[in-house]
Amino acid sequence: DPAVDSLSAENQLVIATGTLTGTIDSKSLLLAVTTKGPLTDTTACSSSGGKFGAESKLAGYDLVIIGGNLKSQLTYI
Repeated sequence: DPAVDSLSAENQLVIATGTLTGTIDSKSLLLAVTTKGPLTDTTACSSSGGKFGAESKLAGYDLVIIGGNLKSQLTYI
């Protein structure tokens, strides 16, 4: 939804693999991460390489959508 505020709980983070991810194609290890960015309030997209895209595709996940908000605050060490 283009009207969603980029810092709201309705904003989603989308992690997607490509059609050829996990194959022998030279670009098969790429994945895309997309969201609505707070800096420009438009689509922010990044591509990444490595094993995560191929491993998630082989595990059966073509697309992961993360959204909502936390019920409690988390602390990472």
